[in-house]
Amino acid sequence: MGQLLPILILVAIIIIAGLLLARFGNSRHYEIELTFKQLKDYFLKKHYCMSCNNKLKRRAKEEYKGEGWSDIMNTFSYAKKYKRIYDLHCSICGRSYQSEQLNS
Repeated sequence: MGQLLPILILVAIIIIAGLLLARFGNSRHYEIELTFKQLKDYFLKKHYCMSCNNKLKRRAKEEYKGEGWSDIMNTFSYAKKYKRIYDLHCSICGRSYQSEQLNS
């Protein structure tokens, strides 16, 4: 029993540290709104600019939404909240498109 006690204490410390990291460790939460069709269109198709016919590059932008408590998978944590926006960008003319604009 004397050798087992330090191992049990170490396991308890690891479990408590894991719970605290899950609650307070990640200080950023991202909100992403993409349908399966948009996701497939964004990553699997090649798109070209409507005005200069240049190949568009994928780009992800982050918009800061504020700080506060979040409920993600029944775990409450305090974090900075961001909304991630995906678009397609032309490096020549500087125009940006959403995938719905190019398919219509």
